[in-house]
Amino acid sequence: MTAPRVDPAAYDRFSVVAFGTPAVVEAVEQIRRALPPSGRPILPAHVTVKGTFVEPADLDEIAARIRACCAEARPFTLTTEALDVWLDEGGSGVLFHVEEEPELTRLHWRLVEQVKGLATTIYSGEDVGVYLPHLTVVQQIPAEDAKAAVPVIERLARVGFTFPVIETALVGRRGGTAWETIATFPLGTA
Repeated sequence: MTAPRVDPAAYDRFSVVAFGTPAVVEAVEQIRRALPPSGRPILPAHVTVKGTFVEPADLDEIAARIRACCAEARPFTLTTEALDVWLDEGGSGVLFHVEEEPELTRLHWRLVEQVKGLATTIYSGEDVGVYLPHLTVVQQIPAEDAKAAVPVIERLARVGFTFPVIETALVGRRGGTAWETIATFPLGTA
């Protein structure tokens, strides 16, 4: 899919993600319906490949670089592991860690390098060499709700999720409201 002409100023943040399959997306949505809603807009089930960035100098150039990186990457499979709760002042949440996948890690760091200088990252791990892939179930909720969500998620998920990744998506959050897919990039087309 070619990146459509979009006005970057209409979005307050961007990211590159790998969406789960429709079955994984539906399973996570079922879990989310049983929990308090996230305190800010949340994407369908996904793993972030390139962390959130803002103020793109040239979104078309960023899309071209994402496309080139993805064309050189091979498709891979992701599997979730243990649940984890994070607690902080901005709101807590629950996530599944993702098993180490070398192709995902390579693609992540290649995208970090390719976007550097064209946008400002707000995903702090990238600045210190840390990448912790995960699938967020719920975010920005009170700490007590996050802790209480774990047994609900464990009961509904029963086992983790495994899904193939054959493309990534450049997504943008429109003015603090909903996230949208701006473009998709198939893996391994070089």
